[in-house]
Parts: sequence; C-alpha cells; structure tokens
Amino acid sequence: MNFLLTDLLPGLALSLVVALAAWCKRSLSLSGLYAATVLGTLIYILGNWLFWAVLISFFLTSSLLSKFKSAAKQTVAADFAKTGRRDWLQVLANGSIGLAMAGAWYFSGNDPIYAVGYFASFAAVNADTWATELGILSTKEPLSILTLKPVAAGVSGAVSLLGTGAALAGAAFISILAALGLSLTTTVSWLGIAAVSAGGGFIGSLLDSVLGASVQAMYRCPVCGKLTEKRHHHGQPTELARGLNWFENDAVNWVCSLAGGVIAMALYFWL
Repeated sequence: MNFLLTDLLPGLALSLVVALAAWCKRSLSLSGLYAATVLGTLIYILGNWLFWAVLISFFLTSSLLSKFKSAAKQTVAADFAKTGRRDWLQVLANGSIGLAMAGAWYFSGNDPIYAVGYFASFAAVNADTWATELGILSTKEPLSILTLKPVAAGVSGAVSLLGTGAALAGAAFISILAALGLSLTTTVSWLGIAAVSAGGGFIGSLLDSVLGASVQAMYRCPVCGKLTEKRHHHGQPTELARGLNWFENDAVNWVCSLAGGVIAMALYFWL
C-alpha cells in the first residue's frame, strides 16, 4: 500500500496529466502518449522527483521549441523526421537510456555515477533537440560536420553557429536543473555532476551529427529528387541514397543518449 501511495499512483497521475496535455497540443501521437506515461511513471518509481523533473523538463522544452516558428519549419518537417508529433518509438529513442540509468541507480543503492549517466543522457537528447529546433531557423547556410561544405537546412549532420550554441544551452539547461536539485537534496559533489553531465551531453549531440552525416539512412525521392529521411515522399517509395537502411533518425537519437550517458560516467569516474 505504501508503494502505491508514495510511488506508483503519484508517478502515474503526474505523467498521465503531462502526456495528456501534450497529446491535446499535438506534441504526442496516441502511441506517444502511452509510451510517455509509462516512461514517466517508471522513472518516478525508480528515481526520485528530480529524475522525473529532468525528464519532464526535456519533454516540455522540446515540445515548446517544436511549436516555435512552426510555419518556418514546415519544409523541413516534410522532408526530415525531426519535428512534429512524437510517437512511441521517438519517446523510447530519447528516454530508454535514461530509464535504464534510473533502474541502475535504484538497484545499486543510489550510486551517484548512475545519476550522472541519467542526467547526461537527457542532456544529450536535449542538446540535440534544441540544436535541431533552433538551428534550422538559422539565416546562414549550415555546413556538413564532416566535410564543412554547405548543405540544405535540416539535413542530418548539418551544423550552424546557432545550432551549436543551442546544443550547448540545451545540455547546460538539463545539467543546471540537475545541479540545483542535487544541491537541495544531497551532499555529493553536485557541481562536478553538473559539469560532466553537460560535457557528456554536448559531446553526445556532436556524435549525433557525425552519425547523421555518415551512417544514418538518407533516401532520395524519385519525384522531386530531394534527399529525405522518409521512406515515402510525394506518395512514392524513396530510394536509399546513403547510409545504412536500418539506421534511421530514432536509432541515431538512441546512440546520442547512450553516448552522452557513458561519456559523462567515464568523466565522473576518472576525474
């Protein structure tokens, strides 16, 4: 009964309210609503209020930014799987590593290294999301992170000064939030946790761009000839132009989250 009252029911209620609000605002699909509710509930149970607050802060800011100047992003949304309503796969791609870290934190007796991994995993996906949502609004033509040659806005692996600054801000936002919460609840080195979480998150977002420019699947539309991340464009099946056919945007986001968490944990362990 204590478990129901202190963990399960509050976690479920809070997560469901937030997910329902996002669904009503068309930030989540129906499958995304279910996945976000389950993810939030489990993280509330395995972690604590701070873990849940970090998850919701990532979700709310990414949803708000996806609506920011949405009309200017319509062309990108039509060609690339980066904006719009999140489905269950996108929810898991961004949150499953955090869930695993929360579970490890719980079953290890609250070892802080897993808190580092948790915060950094969300710092990474938050950095990537902020970079995407704000970077595509840059008035300057972005460059490929690998070749430094100009590419179209929205193409995976494209970077800009605005997008890179947004990535730094996104990683710092999650890490500062975590630091503030930790300073109120624990005596561990919260400043160190925040620093390595921000660093791991930012590096993870850079790796996301590298993978997007190299191995992520990109397709070409047989009708308009454009590169796209979608398997159908203008009502026609697209053809693989580069990358691995199975390695799409959700897989890249998952690796970004994993890399952010692992890099931050390594930094925390060695430093």
